[in-house]
Amino acid sequence: MGNAAGGGGGGGGGAGAPAPPPPAASPPPQQHGPDGKRLAVCDLAGKWRPVRASEWKNNAIGSHRIRAGMSGTYTEYRADGSGEGRTGDLQMKYSNVYCLSPGNYSATCVNIMLPGLPATDGNLTILPDGTLDVRYPVFGIQEFWKREDGRALEHLGTAKAEWERGGGARRGGGASRQIKLVFRNILPGKISKAFGAPWHWGLAVGDSIYEVAGSMTILGPRGLVYGTGPPIFSVAVCGVKWSQFVGYVETFHGRTRTSNVTDAEIEAFCKEWVDRHPTYALLGPNCQTFSEDLFTFLTGENRVPELAKFMDLQKGPEKHPDVKWLDESARPK
Repeated sequence: MGNAAGGGGGGGGGAGAPAPPPPAASPPPQQHGPDGKRLAVCDLAGKWRPVRASEWKNNAIGSHRIRAGMSGTYTEYRADGSGEGRTGDLQMKYSNVYCLSPGNYSATCVNIMLPGLPATDGNLTILPDGTLDVRYPVFGIQEFWKREDGRALEHLGTAKAEWERGGGARRGGGASRQIKLVFRNILPGKISKAFGAPWHWGLAVGDSIYEVAGSMTILGPRGLVYGTGPPIFSVAVCGVKWSQFVGYVETFHGRTRTSNVTDAEIEAFCKEWVDRHPTYALLGPNCQTFSEDLFTFLTGENRVPELAKFMDLQKGPEKHPDVKWLDESARPK
């Protein structure tokens, strides 16, 4: 067996010959951005344990705080963006864990006992102390995790270096343009006021506005960008216009944000985003999920600061202290 493994026959393949070196380990699968540039390997790879149990919450059945305190609760991610775990009595599977920028991710999770009800609007952030803040707004889920090996910030630093080597940090060769979150009523104004209907979001980059129009179709300044079906919540098939919105927010935590990312790069991101979120759901992924992920792609910051989404069950951009109204009649009383 030794000779066969070593390929020897005569004098060179004796029992004392050194064993061949083991094959080199395969590098973990790489993720790629919408422009084809290689992104960092998912730096969440590894096992995570629950922390800050008193702050866990969800809008589904059962106490998430109790689940966080159970000894068997854990999450384990892989470098290819998949994973599994147990949250108390719930066994979870994760997929499409995608690095929008180092420390900021989108993801899909599903309770294996309810495979027909996946949460595809995951929004994950590594906080400054290394805690992983996990949110799935469709079910009102918020969780906090610590990497079991205690090296979250070290892994994040490596991912940032990989991101820069792959060109992610140099994305954007266009002119600097201001980012604004724009919004309008989903339902006609009087009905929205009467029933407190949620707001439809879009994201403006300079004069270019992008929005999800239902059936997971994205429209932009030139009309249809990419989609899996016809527009439902917008008539902007010839291009999204400012006149379609009733207000906007341009300051986040007291300052504006700008981006050098071009419209062509944004359109590439939109196509990739729809491929990862092919099915629209009113509770998410929806226009708000898209606006947040595009904001992260443009700025490297996760979640649009200060703005609650529909399933957060809180007031949204209409209550922002610096909101600007384009149509005063739409302002809530």
